[in-house]
Amino acid sequence: MWTKVIFHLYGHRLVKDEHHKLIRHTRGSRSFVATNKIQGRGIMWNRIYPSNKYGMVGCGSIHHPQPKDLRNLEPRTLISHQQIPVMAPEAWLIDESDEDQRLPHHRNPKEFVSLSKLQEIGVLYWHLDPKNYESSEELKKIREDRGYNYMDLLELCPGKVENYEEKLKNFYREHIHADEEIRYCLEGSGYFDVRDKDDTWIRIWIKEGDMIVLPAGIYHRFTLDTSNYVKLMRLFIGEPVWAAYNRPQEDHPARQVYIKTLESSGVAVKAH
Repeated sequence: MWTKVIFHLYGHRLVKDEHHKLIRHTRGSRSFVATNKIQGRGIMWNRIYPSNKYGMVGCGSIHHPQPKDLRNLEPRTLISHQQIPVMAPEAWLIDESDEDQRLPHHRNPKEFVSLSKLQEIGVLYWHLDPKNYESSEELKKIREDRGYNYMDLLELCPGKVENYEEKLKNFYREHIHADEEIRYCLEGSGYFDVRDKDDTWIRIWIKEGDMIVLPAGIYHRFTLDTSNYVKLMRLFIGEPVWAAYNRPQEDHPARQVYIKTLESSGVAVKAH
């Protein structure tokens, strides 16, 4: 059996009420509260109620013998300690073979990339409800906060785009933009490839509900996957400018600002 824990356990005491409806963890003057639910003969603590009084220090998985009496259940061993999981895109380092660009291009063994690593190079990500994008308050707030006053929709598939294969090749040429590239996937899927600080390709698989922002000046490219279909919302600040500047662009102002931004945040960038 296993238990999902929403707080750090080392050296601290868990207090349970008689019905096991509430778990309280006391650490000094701070308390951390979670509810639980029965799963088989074990307990899975699965929710936290943050407020000024309560908060979270982490979560992990603990293993214990299958209990005969849930009221006597005590955790034994902390296996891991991490942040509560959030929605994140699937991303990985790719091989550089000449196979069809629409294939996943995983390395062997596979090397996945975390959301925090994407954030280090300036990539932003949200997961929204693509079925209700027209009335989404969350999307509205993002647009207001970031000034995305322009919006249009773009469908990419063989039947809707003339010279589809040629267009796909153009999208796949490595380039930068002078402005952010903002894409919200409403249907279908595709890949954004971005260069990390070591000039290595990271492939980001965007699917329905994924919204991604690539910073101005980052080297990147785009391709559909083997589904050959994606419907995207494109957002922009002001009048849209879709100009792409193919690599090399080390002297482009947007590229220079991007490099300085990474360096000022403590991310060393490999010389190109």
